[in-house]
Amino acid sequence: MGRKLISSDEIDQKAACALVMFQQGPYAEAEQFLLEKIREARDDVNRYFLHLNYGGLLMKMGRWEDSREALIQSAQIALHHKNDLWLALVHEKLGDLSVAEENRFGALHHYRYAIRKSASLPDRSIIENLEVKVNAARNTLDSTVLSPDSTIIPLNSEYISGNMAISFVHRDIFLKTYFARCLECNFCHDWCCSFGADIDIQNVQRIQQQKEEILPFVRPPEGEWFEAEYTYYEEYAGNLYTRINPQGPRCAFISKDQRGCGLHRYALSKGMDYHEIKPLVCILFPLSFEEGILSPAPELDDNSLVCAGSGDSVYQAMKNELEFYFGQEFSEELDTIEQRVLREK
Repeated sequence: MGRKLISSDEIDQKAACALVMFQQGPYAEAEQFLLEKIREARDDVNRYFLHLNYGGLLMKMGRWEDSREALIQSAQIALHHKNDLWLALVHEKLGDLSVAEENRFGALHHYRYAIRKSASLPDRSIIENLEVKVNAARNTLDSTVLSPDSTIIPLNSEYISGNMAISFVHRDIFLKTYFARCLECNFCHDWCCSFGADIDIQNVQRIQQQKEEILPFVRPPEGEWFEAEYTYYEEYAGNLYTRINPQGPRCAFISKDQRGCGLHRYALSKGMDYHEIKPLVCILFPLSFEEGILSPAPELDDNSLVCAGSGDSVYQAMKNELEFYFGQEFSEELDTIEQRVLREK
């Protein structure tokens, strides 16, 4: 993969050329012009800026999902070229899109991600502009969403683990309960492993490197383990993920001859830390994270999880895993919040 860094002046010049038609004609004409230029583009630099500006145009037209898809196209090109400046510009646009959608959590998340991607860049004006947008998004959250009785609770700081970043927790992680001693139950038959799972590209690569050793622990052949297509998502390692395929009624990595995860069993058999091979979303289930918010997974939130309703709170069950990823300071702050939530319930 090539890497071609360009200056801020070149960025401004290319953006100005692509945006000039916005000011000279109706949006429909500008859209057709950009689509034609995208089809004609022969290099990634032009494709990147055309998709970026096409996403901006669609945002102005109120076509938010189409705008997001165009911006993600730019993000994938930026990722391919390992260009942090380009990724920062995309996530600033995605933050602006979240503002248009009145999603201030999304805006804050994307602006902060853009700041992290800009940290090593020499042009400090980029970060200064993003910090203004971060403050505006946070002030709006504080004044309109984060009331004292809100279900979303702000943390004292942003806690980061790899590409994951948590700034808020949903109070229900301290209240929602389930039977956390998974392999001791005799009624679920691995229900929560019935649907496959997201898995980041780096995890896929580690599994494929060890596939011959993993095969004896799982059921289907290796070629059926993963969906072929990858999707951009900034919170997963490597910024790309795919899905683990279910096989019949179960995940492809269910143990061959007993209950539980074959990848987890394989790791234990090798004396390996299972965090190195088991998908993140499986380790943290039934917790979920998105746009900086740690919350119960949808299956626990709506009580469709077979073992929901009795046992440990999801926070207490997952406390050690959360500390593994985010550190002791994170779990200590959550302990303090838990005490307050339990007093107030």
